[in-house]
Amino acid sequence: MCFRWINLSNTEITLSRFENRGEGARELIRAFRAGAMSPAVLICGAPGTGKATLARLLAQGLLCTAPGDRPCGVCKSCLRVMRGTHPDCLTYTLTPKDKSIKVEDHIRPLLKLLDRHPLEGERRAVLLPHAEMMTAASQNALLKSLEETQKGTWFLLTADNENTVLPTIRSRCRLIRLPPFKESEICRALEDEGISAPQAELAASLSEGSLTAARALAAREDLMQLKDTAVRQFLSCRGLNQYARQAAGLRNLKDQEDDVLWLMEQEIRLLMRRMASGEPLPDWAEGPWENADPERCRRVLGMILETQRMRRFNVGAQGALDNLIQQLSEETDSWQT
Repeated sequence: MCFRWINLSNTEITLSRFENRGEGARELIRAFRAGAMSPAVLICGAPGTGKATLARLLAQGLLCTAPGDRPCGVCKSCLRVMRGTHPDCLTYTLTPKDKSIKVEDHIRPLLKLLDRHPLEGERRAVLLPHAEMMTAASQNALLKSLEETQKGTWFLLTADNENTVLPTIRSRCRLIRLPPFKESEICRALEDEGISAPQAELAASLSEGSLTAARALAAREDLMQLKDTAVRQFLSCRGLNQYARQAAGLRNLKDQEDDVLWLMEQEIRLLMRRMASGEPLPDWAEGPWENADPERCRRVLGMILETQRMRRFNVGAQGALDNLIQQLSEETDSWQT
């Protein structure tokens, strides 16, 4: 796994865009602009909430050479930070084989670079992505550097889950939590990137607040068709009297069974989230689903997850999905009495 930035132009995302990402982010940006940012910052949040982008923007800002608001995004220094070639923006590289961040392979080589003076100017930024992957030994090796931060050096850590970072590390960092994006924010961002409104809306609803996940979903040309299949073939079951017709359509899936199962899972989770928040329910939630409640939804989710487990154990797709349709038919039939 390599440390990669979102593929956007240099000026598309600025620090100002993060000012609506919660009070913690606002205070951090305010401190940065005032020249009072903590020398060690830990940015946490679910995947796809912008942690790496915010860390990169702060690193660019620290090393930016342009006058006025920083980072400018276009000076030589900003461009090199973005490309990963700035000599005073230090990080480690993870490969697909790396399952953890180890002391000897990743941390000690990085810390050795701190023994020398910055090569350009008087500042340097140390980017530590995926801090949740650090072993306990790696975090302990980093601890002294965080306790005795050198003047002109800033550590920018990111982690999906703050609880996987040792308390001793957390206590020495300013902790910033980024919340999931709102569906409306993701939808607007996707449309700004040229995604059609229906595709953007569907991808946003399935993304669980992750802009990264939404982009990946929106890139799937078959997304709308798969959702239609998941809803029409399974979630639109209206009881046992429709079982035969629903089951007959299974032969049309053509190796899309597991994708349809995943979409069903996401749609039920979306339904449950909207039930809990009081938001409008998905457009397919009509008929017997109007009588659904959280407990009934949990039963349906359990059926879907069990079918996915069966598929992982190589149970045939047709048999597993036929069984799921029958279960859904019996379940929704009971809601109408």
